[in-house]
Amino acid sequence: MCSAPGGKTTYIADLMRNTGMLFANDANKEHVQAVVGNVHRMGITNTVISDVDGRRLPEIMKGFDRVLLDAPCSGSGVISKDPEVKVTKDEADILRCSQLQKELLLAAIDCCNAKSKTGGYVVYSTCSVLVEENEWVVDYALKKRNVKLVPTGLDFGKDGFTNFEKHRFHPSLKQTKRFYPHTHNLDGFFVSKLKKFSNTIPGMEEKKEDKLGEFGGFFEAENSTVKAEADSTEADVNKSENKQTVNKDQKTSINKGLSPSNKQPSPSNIGPFSRKPINNSSAKGAHFSVSPEGDSIEGQQNKGWKGKKFGQKKKWNNNKNGGGGAAGAKFKPGKFKRFKSGGKDKGKGRNA
Repeated sequence: MCSAPGGKTTYIADLMRNTGMLFANDANKEHVQAVVGNVHRMGITNTVISDVDGRRLPEIMKGFDRVLLDAPCSGSGVISKDPEVKVTKDEADILRCSQLQKELLLAAIDCCNAKSKTGGYVVYSTCSVLVEENEWVVDYALKKRNVKLVPTGLDFGKDGFTNFEKHRFHPSLKQTKRFYPHTHNLDGFFVSKLKKFSNTIPGMEEKKEDKLGEFGGFFEAENSTVKAEADSTEADVNKSENKQTVNKDQKTSINKGLSPSNKQPSPSNIGPFSRKPINNSSAKGAHFSVSPEGDSIEGQQNKGWKGKKFGQKKKWNNNKNGGGGAAGAKFKPGKFKRFKSGGKDKGKGRNA
């Protein structure tokens, strides 16, 4: 999570034999350039480099098998390399670093996937020998997340503190390791290894249940009201649909000559032909057909026009045979084919 300048990144990529997928992140854009340079120099092709705040990583991506957090610290373990630490750091700086480390460690745990078949581990390390930046931070993570300490696999170094002055820590902190310059001929260093056994966050589920219990009665009453309103609306819709259906049936019965009440044929329309007046100007040769309901429907002659009920206007269509209209029909100019033969009717429409 804090990968600059890239020594740990390139070593992990070498252990992975340049396979799989490795993510290297650092919040400082200038420091990220050093990571990019080292990755290119080593010929690594399985690494993705980013420059976002490590505390926001769980919002961007989760599900990592393993996470390494070499957190920024006061540098009290490398005073031999940087003597200015003795005069530039005070207690406020130490507490500020401790708070940042707590936030980063919780974010690292949230990024890790507890259900990973090959991982679920988080390694936390600093180059500091101060309790406020080491055991205190890990003990805080043990209380806030579903993790436990496991052996680091290192066979040298001092065990971590379980109590220091006024501080009392979890007994499992004995499994952490401390390294001192005057004892191990190394820079001052601290390392711990945590195993995540659940992706849930302690306390979050209880808060959700309490909130539901507090407002459960309100939600139940609100749901009942909404359901009653929905049922009332549905009943109104069904009533309106039934009314529309009845009106439609009545209209259809009237059009077919049936009585709206019992849908029986009315006396005026009983018989093969209705009492409606018949147009005497029908085309020669036109025939009639009677529907089962007793309606008279005009036939078609050579499919020259569309049959309509009596009393409605006829639509005449010109066909390739010169049209087959009635003698009394009014023809629109330009709509009919003219005869090519000469004589009195030249240029005039053909009459039946």
